[in-house]
Amino acid sequence: MYLRAGIFGLAFLTFLAVVLALPAFWSERARLQELNTNILPSIDKAITITRLSKSIDSKARNLTNHRDRFGLDGAAYKLRLDTDRLNEVVNGLDPIVVSAERVHLLRDQVTILEESLQQVRDLIELRNEEDNANARNLADLARLSTRVNDALAGVTIETRTNHQLSVFLHHGVNQLLAVLAERSPKNVVALRQEFHAQLARFRGTENDQDLENAVIGHLVREIASLGTGLNNLFDKRLQRIRLDLKVSSAMDRLAILNGLIRTAESISNTLSQAAYETANAHKHQINTLAGGLAVIMVICLLGAIGITLYVDRRIVKRLERLQSAMRAHVEGHPLPVDYQGHDEIADMAQSFVYFVEEVTNREEALAATRDEATQANKAKSEFLASMSHELRTPLNAVLGFAQMLKLDTRAPLSSAQVEHVSSILQGGNHLLSLINEVLDLAKIEADQLDLRIQELDIAREISDCVALTAPLGDYRGIVIENQFDLNPQIRIRTDRLRLKQVLLNLLSNSVKFNKDKGTVTVSGSIIDSQYLRISVVDTGVGIDEKDFSSVFNMFHRLGADPMVAQEGTGIGLTVSKMLVEKMNGRIGFESQIGKGSTFWVDLPLISDTPVENT
Repeated sequence: MYLRAGIFGLAFLTFLAVVLALPAFWSERARLQELNTNILPSIDKAITITRLSKSIDSKARNLTNHRDRFGLDGAAYKLRLDTDRLNEVVNGLDPIVVSAERVHLLRDQVTILEESLQQVRDLIELRNEEDNANARNLADLARLSTRVNDALAGVTIETRTNHQLSVFLHHGVNQLLAVLAERSPKNVVALRQEFHAQLARFRGTENDQDLENAVIGHLVREIASLGTGLNNLFDKRLQRIRLDLKVSSAMDRLAILNGLIRTAESISNTLSQAAYETANAHKHQINTLAGGLAVIMVICLLGAIGITLYVDRRIVKRLERLQSAMRAHVEGHPLPVDYQGHDEIADMAQSFVYFVEEVTNREEALAATRDEATQANKAKSEFLASMSHELRTPLNAVLGFAQMLKLDTRAPLSSAQVEHVSSILQGGNHLLSLINEVLDLAKIEADQLDLRIQELDIAREISDCVALTAPLGDYRGIVIENQFDLNPQIRIRTDRLRLKQVLLNLLSNSVKFNKDKGTVTVSGSIIDSQYLRISVVDTGVGIDEKDFSSVFNMFHRLGADPMVAQEGTGIGLTVSKMLVEKMNGRIGFESQIGKGSTFWVDLPLISDTPVENT
């Protein structure tokens, strides 16, 4: 009763611990799920926005360094990939975790950034085109300067007009070269005014005769066109300077990236603080839960210790005493069994006492029955041995007189009488062999069999057995082959007569249960370096696997053919097995239906165990 109460108490405490722990567990699970599902991914996205913004800022600053179309397109493509990724991350922010106001701010900033980057790319592409045109203009002016020098080389500077022509041509080319390298709009305007003044002075003193020189006239018109024409170099240079100012202004608009970075960092800091607070709350809740569970575990542990002590004193000790009493009964020196009490162990002890009494009574009854059976079996064996002798004596007389009648030359028998006497001899010999088998069986069971141990030439004995058995199969065309070709030095020590009895039984069975025109093969081999195995292999009907366990049983008939099965008593293999085991040997077989059987006998080559001889 106390044990049940203690176990019930422990079960209640365990249930209470589970009831208290489950709500806290589900609460912490939801908190951790929110942290893992919402807050941490949002922090990661904010960090990604910061990283991408810094990467875009660095790559955008380097756009101005690209002077060729291919490099600019490659850099712009990389920027496009980063901005697309940035746009994707920003659109993936959860407005519930991150405030909707900040999400809209980030989206607006990304939109402005994309527009600014496209404007910067377009302006830089236009600037590069202008720089390429400027380079071409510089090359043209360099060639123009060479042409001017070549043209003036043939003009003598003697008059004022010629001097003004030389000044205009030289100064005009130099001013045009200077303006292409100028970066200040004020200086460009000053150079244009000076160029126009120089051109005006020249035109006031120009000599038509000088201009009639086709080369010089073309040079003058070409220089004047470059400085005053529709696409003059001064306007182009002012346009290029204004383009630099637009590029600088557009690059200044990329400061929106700083706002992106600050917004993303603010989101990251806010969410990190929220994650930190969530983790601290989770830690506090876990510590509280762990403390409560620890208290419950201590209580359960103390209860378990108490139950263990109770079980040890009230159950284990008594079971050990009962076990000792059981072991003592098994070992033959019984101890008294304590079965006082009103619990299950007392009932078990009482049942054991009743069991012991019943087993004792049944053992005594079985012993008495065994003694009676032993006496009856011994009497049966003695009776069989005695009756076999009594039967064999008159049977030998009958056989003797029958042989005398058959062999009497003074009063020969007619052919019919000879046939009748032969039938008497055949039946009498068969009956004598049956009586001999029964007598052998009775002697073995009565432990009255004498073995005469001697050293044998096993090959010779096998040859004798084959010769004796060969005529049995002649009329059916069965051939017995002796393939026993082991070392002739191999000898064994056993009973010669009993060994030949076993071999003759196996050979006769192989002939009896063989097919017409079949074969029987006798061979030998060494097994485990300790046994000589003599195998008798036939090509007969074989033995069904379901009959394997009863082959050596007494009165078991091997043959499926009723005419064959009627020959013999069915104890030949039983006697053979007993004889082989008496000679410290082994006997066995392998068989397959329709393919034949192999019976083998193992006899020890060298054995420290003496052969049984009674």
